[in-house]
Amino acid sequence: MTSRNHAGGIHHYLKLNGLGGASTVDASEMLGEGHWVHLDAAHPDSRAWLETHTTLIPIAIDALLAEETRPRLATRGNNLLVTLRGINPDADQDLEDMISLRVWCDGTRLISTRLRSLQSTQDIRDAFIEGVGPKTMIEILTLGIDLLLQRMELPLHRLEEDAINLEDQLLEENQSVNHAELSNLRRNVLGLRRFLGPQRETLLALAAVQLEWITDIERIQLRELGERQARHVDLLDHIASRITVAQEEIRNTLTNAMNERMYVMSIAAALFLPLSFFTGLMGINVGGMPGIDDSRAFWIVVGLCLAAISGLLYLFRRRGWW
Repeated sequence: MTSRNHAGGIHHYLKLNGLGGASTVDASEMLGEGHWVHLDAAHPDSRAWLETHTTLIPIAIDALLAEETRPRLATRGNNLLVTLRGINPDADQDLEDMISLRVWCDGTRLISTRLRSLQSTQDIRDAFIEGVGPKTMIEILTLGIDLLLQRMELPLHRLEEDAINLEDQLLEENQSVNHAELSNLRRNVLGLRRFLGPQRETLLALAAVQLEWITDIERIQLRELGERQARHVDLLDHIASRITVAQEEIRNTLTNAMNERMYVMSIAAALFLPLSFFTGLMGINVGGMPGIDDSRAFWIVVGLCLAAISGLLYLFRRRGWW
C-alpha cells in the first residue's frame, strides 16, 4: 500500500483489490467502485469532500457527520446507513463515554466516519497492509463489527468482577464498601446499557435486512454478531442486578444500624424521663419540701431513683423490649 497526502478530514482512502490487499486512492478522485474512505466527522473539510466527491443525499451526509448519535439502521434502495458504538480505549475515560462509528455502503463503495480514534478501523487498515484484509465491502462491515464486539469483552468482564468483589466485601464481617466505587460502577453499567441495548436491536435488524449485496452466509454471520451483542446486554443486566442487590444490602445495613441506635436512645430516654420528672419535682425551691432538714433525705431520693430504674428495666425485660 503506497502512501499519499490526503485532504483534511480523510484518515485513509483505499481501493480494495479483492485479494485481501488495498491501494491508496488520491483524495481528489470521486468515490468509486471498490473504494473505502474513512473520515474524521469533526473536521471542517469532511462535509465539503462528501458533497463534492460522492453522490450522497444531504440526509445521509448529515447522519455521517452528526455529533450526537445512537445506534440505528436505515436503508434506501440498495444503500445502507448504520451507526454503531464502541468502547473507548482511553483508560482515562469512563466506559460509558463510547465512541461512535457511522457507516454508509451500497455494496461496492463504503464510507465510514468517526469523531475520535477507533482502533477497529485501524486494525482493518493494518490487515490491508499485510495483504490479509477483507475482500468485499460487506466483509469490511462484518469485520469492523466483530472487532468492536471483541473489544467489549474484557471491559464487560472487568465490570462483572468488580460487582462480584463488592458483593464479597458485603458478605465479609467488618468490611466496608466504597460507595463512590459502587456508584461509578453503576454509572458505567447504565451508560453502556443505554447504547448497547439499541445496538443489539440494530445488529439483529441488520442481519434481517434484504439487500442484494448481502448473501445468506453473511446474514448468518451478522445474526451471530447480533446474538453476541445480545449476550453483552444480558451480562450488563446481570451486573446491574448485582449492583441493585448490593445497594439494597447496604441500605438495609445502614437502616438496621440506625434502628439499633435509635432503640438504645429510646431506652435511655424512657429510663431517664421519670427520673427527670422526679428530680425536677424535688428541686423546686418552695417551702414545705420534705426532707430539707433530714440528713438522710438525699440517700432516700437516690434509692427511689435506683428503684425506679430497676422497675423500668424489669418491665422492659418482661415485655421483650430489651
